[in-house]
Amino acid sequence: MEKKKSIHWKNWKSLCARKVEGGVGFKRLLEFNLAMLAKQGWRILKQPDSLLARIMKSRYFMNGSFMSASQGNRPSYTWRSI
Repeated sequence: MEKKKSIHWKNWKSLCARKVEGGVGFKRLLEFNLAMLAKQGWRILKQPDSLLARIMKSRYFMNGSFMSASQGNRPSYTWRSI
């Protein structure tokens, strides 16, 4: 007789719980993504001479500041997200 293996489903909340709390420690992807985008925005503000900041400035906010920039024409997915 062959035993059939099955998947043991758990809810997402318990999978995202920290390991010490009995979870798997998965990150909450939405919050993690927002944190990474905020980090990129902070990097543009604090390191205006970085390659990323210079590229974004030349394309999206040539005559203004990062904080007052608009989406512009045909923005990249990265710029729309930031």
